[in-house]
Amino acid sequence: MKKGKIFSKRHIVTATLVLCLAAAVWLNMRYSSFTAPLTDNSASGDKDYFDTSSQLGQAVETGGKVATIQNTRKERNETRSQAIAELKATIEKADVDAKDKSDALKKLEAETKRITDETTIETVVKAKGFEDALVMISDESVTVIVPKDQLLTSETLQIQDAVTSQIKIDLEKIKIITLK
Repeated sequence: MKKGKIFSKRHIVTATLVLCLAAAVWLNMRYSSFTAPLTDNSASGDKDYFDTSSQLGQAVETGGKVATIQNTRKERNETRSQAIAELKATIEKADVDAKDKSDALKKLEAETKRITDETTIETVVKAKGFEDALVMISDESVTVIVPKDQLLTSETLQIQDAVTSQIKIDLEKIKIITLK
């Protein structure tokens, strides 16, 4: 540094970047708490980001009597237990050829991964403040059921984030269902 020079270009650039970062943090804190109901995107200015004509960014409301999340989870687990038992029996049979055993083992591994992913996503959704959640992963889509009458845009985004942070899937393939 030269004598008599208090601030160098490096100091000025660093100070500018720190101020920009502080402004970004302040703006994020200021506007991230704003939530609007999914049915009224005009007030929040979200029209450019949420297409209200598709299922993306919206919750699908179910009608009529819907089984509780716990009962559905219990039924799902019972069905899976039977399928896993059949796959294990196929693997353990002596008269089954190697290809069938290999296929059964791959299906068993895929089912185990699916169970792990569903449980992890359910845990993440609950950690984001939801009372409970049921996640069902198929080859084509992910369905998330939450016990709420209506979801805010921010809640929908939280659920989508919970899913996409655990598995690689397009947002269009995530279905969110609310229980009444």
